[in-house]
Amino acid sequence: MTVQLPLQVEAFDHQHVSALDLTAMTEFSNAIRAEKLPDDPGLDERDIAAMFATLPPFVDVRLWVARDEKQIVARGQLTLLHLDDNRHLAQFEVMVLPAYRRQGLGRRLFAEVVSAAQANGRTLLVTETTDRVPVGALALEAAGAQSALVSHANQLDLEKLPAGLLTTWTDPAAPWSQTYELITVDGLLPAARLAEFAELFNVMNTAPRGELDIEDQQLDEETLRGLEQMLQVPGRRRLLVAAQHRQTGQLVGYTELRWHEQRPQIVTQEGTGVLPAARGHGLGRALKAANLAALRAANPEARFVRTHNADSNAAMLAINEAMGFAPYYASTAWQLALGERIGQTT
Repeated sequence: MTVQLPLQVEAFDHQHVSALDLTAMTEFSNAIRAEKLPDDPGLDERDIAAMFATLPPFVDVRLWVARDEKQIVARGQLTLLHLDDNRHLAQFEVMVLPAYRRQGLGRRLFAEVVSAAQANGRTLLVTETTDRVPVGALALEAAGAQSALVSHANQLDLEKLPAGLLTTWTDPAAPWSQTYELITVDGLLPAARLAEFAELFNVMNTAPRGELDIEDQQLDEETLRGLEQMLQVPGRRRLLVAAQHRQTGQLVGYTELRWHEQRPQIVTQEGTGVLPAARGHGLGRALKAANLAALRAANPEARFVRTHNADSNAAMLAINEAMGFAPYYASTAWQLALGERIGQTT
């Protein structure tokens, strides 16, 4: 392939996307996705359109692309969360197709990201790389980034789930069941309990953050309502199992699974957390087992469940390893302070 350089970098308006641009963005996204997740089916244009259309009002996404004629060959993305917490922080990605790397496109897109972040008062950039695409870590090291949290995506092959484990972990005679009961949510959270679930989800602030300079994020009812709109797209599915105190009704733990009906074989394990006061009774195991049992009924085509765990999260890793989860790929969270060295690099 002959690459005609220099290519132009331009802003991409995701709020007013033409049919041609939607096709180009879908093709680019699938090419990048195939490098990281070669076993997974691709996305279609409806997925990309829905991703743009369902952003909550507090999520501000800025995009820049480089094109070779009509083909998008590189993309930069800056994500700003307009919430009360972490006002110093912005998330970013810079992705370049393999044939167009080492030509300076990544640096030019990164310069756009840095400029926009600084214009919005952000002083720290955070991103993630995986061992499937090692060039990302090399570029971040060259820019002076700090490796802040090492994690793995771990995968469970449901056909290899230990026999009898789900039944054992959800045994109604277990000591935890005398105090707590499990409830299942298929789809949207009950509107009347949004505030309760928001408070429960804040338990994720206890998850390991390594060296990341991130504050606790205090989710509230209004913010959660905005996040819930992302599920109001045909094909997106969620199963959530929560534990509540039998006497008070207080929610004390939860676990969540998501998938798309067009790609039912691959299920994503989202957050799992139990309030500190309710730990030590086997609730984490019971929650995950109950949700997998519900998954088998709701999505019989499910084959793989993927979760993301910090390597330092010993408690969750112990549960996952007992279920049969195994490493799928390694990832690293990086942070870059927007100081003098970043300015020189760009």
